[in-house]
Amino acid sequence: DGEVGAVDWVGPVDGAGPVGLEQLSAILAGMEQPAQLSAAVRTNIVVNRVAGLTPGVYRYLTQHALVRLRAGDFSEAAHSAALSQDVIGDAAAVLVLSADRAQLLAQGARGYRHVLLEAGLVGERWLLGAAALGLAACPVGAFYDDEAAALLGADPKQHWVLHFAAIGPRP
Repeated sequence: DGEVGAVDWVGPVDGAGPVGLEQLSAILAGMEQPAQLSAAVRTNIVVNRVAGLTPGVYRYLTQHALVRLRAGDFSEAAHSAALSQDVIGDAAAVLVLSADRAQLLAQGARGYRHVLLEAGLVGERWLLGAAALGLAACPVGAFYDDEAAALLGADPKQHWVLHFAAIGPRP
């Protein structure tokens, strides 16, 4: 029908089921675009239940590649970092956007604004990609900064966590 308002793209995330690797790959490929305002934004994925992919924390590279930063089950750590919001703890995968502080500051006075707008663009492509594949998706803006940085294994003085968004199968 073409109306965005008619699309139920945000909904509950089913904590039981996995997401397919091909689905995650399609979402990530759809997100891949040159930076519009800030190249400081980093795309990280907490993989909890993605068929064909080992659980852990990954960084997505623009060459359409995932690099594992940390191996293991990080669903509880993500849940805790996101103020114990079940949608994050129950998600098959969680997008965690962060920014390289040195790059952000190198942009001068507008760096802060540009990195937030860029993160919004990237996060929107994640959500729209999930919706296009029939998955549930939910953005989350509340989290503990230090726990979120620890989840990524990042130094909060060098990387600033900006955004969380969950995906999973529809219940």
